[in-house]
Amino acid sequence: MKVNIKKYLTTFYLSIHLVWQSSAYIAIALTFISIASGVLPLAMVYVGKEIIDVVTYGEVIQAQKESLYILVLIEGVLAILTAGLIRVDTYVKSILKALLSRDVNVRILNKSISLSLLQIEDSEVKNSMNRARSEASLRPIGLVEKSFETIKVFITILGSLILFLPYSLWIPGFIILSTIPSFIIDSKFSSEGFRIFNWRSEENRLQMYLESLLSTEQSVKEVKATGVGKSLIQKYVDVFNSLFVEDKKLLERQVRWGLAMTLLSSVCLYGAYIIICLDGVEQAITVGSLMMYLVLIKQLVGAMSQFLSHLGGLYEDTLYLSNLFDFLSIKSAMDGGKVKEGAVAGEGVRFENVTFQYPNAKTPAVENVSFQLEPGKSLAIIGDNGAGKSTLIKLALGLYKPTSGTIYFDGTNLNDWDFDALILKFGVVFQDFIRYQLTVGENISFGDINQKSNKKHWENSALVTKANQFIDNLPDRYDTRLGKLFSDGVDISGGEWQKIALSRALVNQDKSIYILDEPTASLDAYSEYEMFTTLKHTLADKMIIIISHRMSTARSADSILVMSSGKVIECGSHSELMKNRGRYRDLFELQANSYAS
Repeated sequence: MKVNIKKYLTTFYLSIHLVWQSSAYIAIALTFISIASGVLPLAMVYVGKEIIDVVTYGEVIQAQKESLYILVLIEGVLAILTAGLIRVDTYVKSILKALLSRDVNVRILNKSISLSLLQIEDSEVKNSMNRARSEASLRPIGLVEKSFETIKVFITILGSLILFLPYSLWIPGFIILSTIPSFIIDSKFSSEGFRIFNWRSEENRLQMYLESLLSTEQSVKEVKATGVGKSLIQKYVDVFNSLFVEDKKLLERQVRWGLAMTLLSSVCLYGAYIIICLDGVEQAITVGSLMMYLVLIKQLVGAMSQFLSHLGGLYEDTLYLSNLFDFLSIKSAMDGGKVKEGAVAGEGVRFENVTFQYPNAKTPAVENVSFQLEPGKSLAIIGDNGAGKSTLIKLALGLYKPTSGTIYFDGTNLNDWDFDALILKFGVVFQDFIRYQLTVGENISFGDINQKSNKKHWENSALVTKANQFIDNLPDRYDTRLGKLFSDGVDISGGEWQKIALSRALVNQDKSIYILDEPTASLDAYSEYEMFTTLKHTLADKMIIIISHRMSTARSADSILVMSSGKVIECGSHSELMKNRGRYRDLFELQANSYAS
């Protein structure tokens, strides 16, 4: 794989900058610890050489007893410092790794929520996000460890060369050169592994999806009921095996080349051993020097091997971290505007010839739709599945931008609104609302992030939706954790979850508009009647948009949009549409007859 050197260096700089931002003080401390950790072993080798020379020359021992004691004391102090530095190094690295892991994951999550819904739904963005997340917990940490280890072993190599200077530089130079082919080979395999990893993003996501189907509460009940589990496991195994074969071939080639490089390094090491030992036999060097050079040459081989290994690791980590920075550099399509209040307060929502077509789709999901909803009025949207109802409300919320046409909120083009300011005007319940595996209070409070600690708001909202009737019977009421994901969670029914979702949308009753997508799908007929009677009274001066398949729900709205194939085919009140004898009347009578029968 051809490497873009500029991109590689940019990624490495961004990675180091990320470490610096996580904790500059710890990064500086680790730099000094790494330098000290590289110097201390060399100092111990040199002091050891001096001790041996003093002991070896018997005639000098009596005259230099004090020097010997001092040398042994220095050796002991150096040993204690070395052991202490190892402990401190482990502690400081653990702190930095924790902070770095937090910061990287927070950056990914912040980028995720900054992207538009269309971007998040795009398969390429999903692949990019998956690649970034899969490496986020390991690569930055690996880069930290390898960076400081590289500093340490570089100091060791440099110090070894200095200590070798009075004797010979060609021996350590030859040892260093012998390790370079191994580095080149490892770098080649790292590049190839990275290429394979990026090519198989879709397969990796498929594996994760199959795992979730076989292990999450939402899907496992159907998997068990249909007996499809074994087939899904076999599909998982087939995908795994197809990837494993490619990985195995790469690893086998890497092992063969690695063994050859190890053989070369060993030949050079023991060749140097023989030369140094022969000089010792001929007394060209002292016994202490002999021991020092033998230790140094072995230490040099190890240090050089580690140095190149860490460089290769840094190269590999930086390659994979490019995926993280590629994802973080995606420009959000939610540019939006700066407007925080509409030009014409109280004008409501207005669609003018709005068309929306999904990328790569052949036909629009919403086509040439126009309507206006004013404060104090309610609008029901009905139609068959795939008619464009849910897409329409995503457009109203600013989650999608129209392909053509204009949407206004309080007289201002939706594209000119500051998105964060806009969403504070909306209360919304999606058909596939989130069942937060958190406390009841947290579930409700997320509907108003500015008042999320206001318990009185939770209780008032639950009173409106009648959710208080079952909340009061829970073990810790609003402090009860919902769902079965955690050991202390309490499961509730689908209808009760729906009341929680409605309570979340209504926790702030000062919003301008409430959008309810199938808000009573899990409620019984009596609960549904109670709910809408209460909603119309509570939100009398607000705008309400309801999507429903129940005609009894739709008829209570002030006006009704009937959609088919992305178009509005009828619009009016219940009585007006019944007189038209069109699609609405057909649907209403069909449902009414089914209840009657």
